Amino acid sequence: MSYADFPDDILARLLRTSDEQAFREIYQRHWQRLYRLALRKTSSTITAEEIVQDIFLTLWDKRETLLIQKVEAYLVSSAKYAVIQHLKARLTDPQTLETAHEQTAENQTTEERLLLNDLRAALDTGLAALPPKTETVFRMSRFEQLTHTEIAAQLELSEKSVEYHITSALRLLRVTLREFLP
Repeated sequence: MSYADFPDDILARLLRTSDEQAFREIYQRHWQRLYRLALRKTSSTITAEEIVQDIFLTLWDKRETLLIQKVEAYLVSSAKYAVIQHLKARLTDPQTLETAHEQTAENQTTEERLLLNDLRAALDTGLAALPPKTETVFRMSRFEQLTHTEIAAQLELSEKSVEYHITSALRLLRVTLREFLP
């Protein structure tokens, strides 16, 4: 009987014993589905290949400690999580944001540009009206994407104080930006 005839649950058990042939069989059965999923979500063959490679590398590295009941479900979940992590990283990457901003600027009409400029001006006015500590906390939270814990540590505040400042800033900015909100 070849490994191709084994069900996934037996292959998963064999994998825990560092059986390379079991690993190869799992790879052969599932890599294409994971690749298609990653490609569909990222639209990049290189990224999709890297995601699949990372999934199987992790699977091999953690083979002795993973308790996998359903191999396919585990791998698909891993792929979805990896795609989310990749997209999240791209969204916070300054170069990606700059490229997106440039592409958006090229496609905007004059009216949209004027509206965006008005919004920026209103936001700047609203931020300038905030108490200095509240403005600092808000900028760290929204523009630098720091967590409440990180902000609290940097500014030597409690997390409750950070939450208070962010809530206050949002309340005041809603008033300042009300004409731009739905």
